[in-house]
Amino acid sequence: MTAKVFTYGVVILLCLASVFAKVRRSQATADLGSATEGAYRDGLYIGTLSARHHMPLRAPVGRWSAEHDRTLFEAGYRRAYGEVITNPR
Repeated sequence: MTAKVFTYGVVILLCLASVFAKVRRSQATADLGSATEGAYRDGLYIGTLSARHHMPLRAPVGRWSAEHDRTLFEAGYRRAYGEVITNPR
């Protein structure tokens, strides 16, 4: 019984680790080479405006229909929002 519980625990931990690794990889991929993408640049702009106007950290991804563009937009939004919050002018 104890061996089964331990085995299930290890399997669950491995699954969670792989999910978190995939999420981190997709965020890193979105940042690489995305500076020229329109959705990323739009996210930078809207993120900067949102942070300066003290809006909540919630990216309006509905502006973009493709999942790839939504990911790029959110990456740009979060980057700009974080930079403005940590370095206010």
